[in-house]
Amino acid sequence: MAEGLLALLVLLTLAGIAIFMIRGLVRLVLVLVGLGLMALGLYACAVGFTPQDKGPKPKLNAAARATDRGWEVTVKGNAQPPYRILLDGQEVGRLAGPGTTVVGEYPLDHKEYRPGPVRTIKVVSRKDDVADSVEICAPVVILAARGTNENGKKIQFGHGVGSRAWRTWEYVQTDLGLPKAQDDVVVSAHPVEYPAEAIGASGLYPDSRNIGKRELAGMWFLADRKCPDSQIVMVGYSQGADVVASVWQTGRGPALPKNPEGKVMDRRPVKSVVLYADPRFNRDWVTQGVARPSGTQFAKNGVFGARRQFTGDETAPVQAWCLTTDPICQKDRLTKPWHGDAYNCYEEWAAAQIARDVAPALRDQGYEVTDAADPTCPVGLGGSGW
Repeated sequence: MAEGLLALLVLLTLAGIAIFMIRGLVRLVLVLVGLGLMALGLYACAVGFTPQDKGPKPKLNAAARATDRGWEVTVKGNAQPPYRILLDGQEVGRLAGPGTTVVGEYPLDHKEYRPGPVRTIKVVSRKDDVADSVEICAPVVILAARGTNENGKKIQFGHGVGSRAWRTWEYVQTDLGLPKAQDDVVVSAHPVEYPAEAIGASGLYPDSRNIGKRELAGMWFLADRKCPDSQIVMVGYSQGADVVASVWQTGRGPALPKNPEGKVMDRRPVKSVVLYADPRFNRDWVTQGVARPSGTQFAKNGVFGARRQFTGDETAPVQAWCLTTDPICQKDRLTKPWHGDAYNCYEEWAAAQIARDVAPALRDQGYEVTDAADPTCPVGLGGSGW
């Protein structure tokens, strides 16, 4: 009996030891499995979820400058070629890879619109969808305000520089020995966006003129800030001359949002101010030497009366062109046709003076320009018609 109880105790003891060992083994296995999973997780974090080095991020860097051959564009970077070159959103060239190329202007005529005075060149990598932009200005910037309905019945708001300023622009380039207007970037012309409403019972002219003043002053302010090396020329015909002369004399436009401090513009970069048929022509400008043709005696003021005399640094750059029989700048309504093509010859003379005004600084900047000769067309009554 005693031996049986002893054997039973031994068996129970051995069973307990076995159970304890098995539970410990299970714990050990669980611990080892946990450690293994932890190690696997750490490895996954270190290797599986860490971004792998795929090389440098694609990028582009664009630079541009005006030359007498066109816009010289230099592209650096590692983005995949080819690269598209856009000027104000219009494609003007391509590059097969990093390097330098020269691009010209995109085509337009005097009825079309070219923004300004600040231009934007953008280089785009087609494969990597990477781009870079650079702002540029021409060495000579013409800000042009067209006359009332100057471009015909299809004219739209802010549309074109007008045929008068367009031809002046072309003559300036010819006088400087530069390429034709389509390719030249040394002298650029940009329109003042305004309605150019006609004089009449509608009463829209004052509002139209004020819009033009604000826009021209804004363009001048922008050029003053972003085009420090550019020379500025202002050209206005008829209502456009009213806009240009008003802004030039005040140095600012009414309620100019782009110039909240009311800053008066720096007149030094403005080399020429050309007024064709200003409706506020002052016959006494003859004594100041700004009335053109020089030596002409004008009997009347403009249809809106006389603008004040120019003073101080306002005077030197001004050319105020008027025909003695013009209905707008001489208040002569019997000879209305002379407000048109008769100014064609005057454009040549005005352009020659502009070329003389801007040539010295262009030479200092390294451009090869020629000396402007006097035009061969006679100063006087030119053609006729509108």
